[in-house]
Amino acid sequence: MPAIGAILTALAAGCAGMGDRDVLFRDSQRRYTQLMRFTEFDKAGSFVVPEERQSFRESTKALGDLRFSDYELQEVASDGDTATARVSYIGFRRSSPNI
Repeated sequence: MPAIGAILTALAAGCAGMGDRDVLFRDSQRRYTQLMRFTEFDKAGSFVVPEERQSFRESTKALGDLRFSDYELQEVASDGDTATARVSYIGFRRSSPNI
């Protein structure tokens, strides 16, 4: 399965506290991984930073009939207004349904 890396951005209001940013990021990360799991790649792409979007779209297009059955959040790195999540997916191909 090709690796798909995505950088999710968590933009918070100027007066928002760190706790608010964490909640916003977790909500964004959860939504992104659910969209990926249900093959809503175009919608998931809106969570990817603009500089990586074209590569993301090419990678998801190359997946073909691969479908994700589960995911696991591996790592989160935060840098002020942005955060990066590394997510592992478990998937199968419709043409060969072995997990």
